Amino acid sequence: SKATVSVLYCACTIMEFVKNIPPEFKNRDVDDGFLTEEELVEGQLLLNDESFTLENEETIVVCSWNINQLRAESVEVQQLRKWMKVDKKPGVIAVGLQEVDMSASALVREETEPGSAWQELLTRAACRSGKYEPLASRQLAGLLIAIFVRTDLRSETCGVSKSFVRCGAMGNSIANKGAVGVRFQLHMTTLAFETAHLAAHQTEVDKRNRNFSRIMEQMVYEDTGHTQPLLTMSHDKVFFFGDLNYRIDLPLEETIALIKQRKYNKLLSEDQLTKQFHPSLTGTSPYLDLKFVAAKPDFAPTYKYDPGTWKYDSSEKKRIPAWTDRVLWYDKFQNREGVKLNDFSANEDLLASDHRPVDATFAVKIRRYVMEAKERKRQEIIEKIRDVGLDKYAVPNVVLSKSSVDFGTVFYGECKTDIIELTNKGHAVVLVDIYNYTGGMGGGTSDWSRDWLSVPQCTVRINPGTTEPLSIKCCIDKHAVSELAKDLPFRNSEKRPTVFRSCLVVSALQQKYYVEISARYSHSAFGSKLSILSTLGLVPITDAYLKPPEEEPLPPTRPWIPKELWFMVDYLSRYGRQTRNLFQTDLSYPDFSQVRNHIDTSCKPFEMSDVTPCVMSQVLLVFLKDLQEPVIPYKFYEQCLSKPGEIPTLPVHHNNTLCYITSFLKFLLSSENRVHNNLTPDLLAHGFAPVLLQRQPATFATLSAEQVRQERLKAFTYVLKLLD
Repeated sequence: SKATVSVLYCACTIMEFVKNIPPEFKNRDVDDGFLTEEELVEGQLLLNDESFTLENEETIVVCSWNINQLRAESVEVQQLRKWMKVDKKPGVIAVGLQEVDMSASALVREETEPGSAWQELLTRAACRSGKYEPLASRQLAGLLIAIFVRTDLRSETCGVSKSFVRCGAMGNSIANKGAVGVRFQLHMTTLAFETAHLAAHQTEVDKRNRNFSRIMEQMVYEDTGHTQPLLTMSHDKVFFFGDLNYRIDLPLEETIALIKQRKYNKLLSEDQLTKQFHPSLTGTSPYLDLKFVAAKPDFAPTYKYDPGTWKYDSSEKKRIPAWTDRVLWYDKFQNREGVKLNDFSANEDLLASDHRPVDATFAVKIRRYVMEAKERKRQEIIEKIRDVGLDKYAVPNVVLSKSSVDFGTVFYGECKTDIIELTNKGHAVVLVDIYNYTGGMGGGTSDWSRDWLSVPQCTVRINPGTTEPLSIKCCIDKHAVSELAKDLPFRNSEKRPTVFRSCLVVSALQQKYYVEISARYSHSAFGSKLSILSTLGLVPITDAYLKPPEEEPLPPTRPWIPKELWFMVDYLSRYGRQTRNLFQTDLSYPDFSQVRNHIDTSCKPFEMSDVTPCVMSQVLLVFLKDLQEPVIPYKFYEQCLSKPGEIPTLPVHHNNTLCYITSFLKFLLSSENRVHNNLTPDLLAHGFAPVLLQRQPATFATLSAEQVRQERLKAFTYVLKLLD
């Protein structure tokens, strides 16, 4: 099929925009003439592949264990083989470990000697008999995933790719929490395996849910053989497993009593993860929204034991036992029972950690081509074309549910989604591809980045007589406003808001359909530049971009650092200097938006009741990390890595900001504050290194994984020297 969808940016109206589309883009992937019967048949065969495939069941074993930094040499290979079900000869074995290495150096290096030792041990356990081959593995500090496939299936796998997402402290820049994943294609079925370690503590359910959502949104697999990178939910089957940290909402004594009585159903009714699948208890949840299924445990909670024993936590903390170690799955074809859970159990031999290992055995339907069925489908298509007529069969008839989408006012850090329904009323299957094209923008400025608007799906296939949703997402982040950051405040003579207009062009052969898309942007200090913020004086940024030149403040009113930065640091100095967990908690959008709105629309310091110190510390990290030009500008990056602790001659706004932030961090590390806030130079260096020192994004593609790790270590060392 040669149908295309192109995301194009229009300057004012649809008709004016369409008139100005370059001819070479108008005709992208579209033939000047009609398709021949042979071309049409071959295209329709590709789009009807499900009708000539056979589904065979393959056994997949998924294993998860929080090893509590257990050394690999302390575990016997035979114990691992039993846990991994090697002797039962599954087609795929996926192993996820958590807390492999939680040392400070591991959080920077990410791949370490303990991780390598565990990879070697798992490989020996799986491959000793010669019946399995390692497919892929990836470590991210405490997390490790390893995938093994049966030898006879290795030649049937392709598109292997690895990825990771950090969800840890310091604005998600530290990998003490997060996920690592491996995806591949087995025959015609795409599989994704992701092991995670989510936020801890009894009351942090919302934080765990946000961790999961972040992983689903940001786990991106590249080099898969597809035209575009793939997200987790692009796959046919997804297995998500690990120490998810969901707890049981019962008192300790009652929980222990129910465990002794083996009343697991009663415990499950108070299990936080189980509640996520019951809207009447929790409302909506990301697991329910994405149609995941959780394996139901029928064994004692796997956390928290005294290592080496069957006794639950006897320390002073006396943590309530919980099923923190879980396995979930998603099946794109849910009405076909493509994933069937045969067993979910806890291992009773591996006792050295404070968690018990778990394993789940699945029967998974894997699709394969059947050539005889393909030929039958070919004849069926040919007969349909000749019955309807080539001209009628080839011409698509797609009906759109709406002709315009208005996202309203959008703010920095906000994401909005809308749905357009595409109905195929023609005779042939239509394949829709998604492209981006950059054009102009109406409103207060003249240029704009295409990064504010996205269509998450790479392709949309619409069968005749069916309707498919097309999701359109508007997200405002650092990259989305990169072009806007070039505009200066106090230049809006007409006092008009910045309005973005785009045009979604649905092109199917000679048929084109248009949807106008618009949004109004409220300017923010986040995603801006230090040089711009320092020109605002006492004027809030939202007002500054609506003012004409004659209202620009005089130079004497301009501070030596942006007032927005001072507001945040002043609050933390007064109210948060002795607060625990600064820079280490999760940041929700409602909390962020509350601080952002105050900073963008007012010119007054924060009071204690306005926000919590932990929230403000996270917002400060976001502010610094999202500057269009980092505190240490890009061009000084290499110089700083090679000369730890030395401050080059920076532009005045950047030099002032670096000195100010460094002094503030040293203030937090003073003896009178440090005894209360428990901050350390290592912790602050971990969090602020990727904030203050950033490589030009466009140059990342030239680096190997090892080079990235080495640069992270050098950046950590540089910031650590600044804090001496």
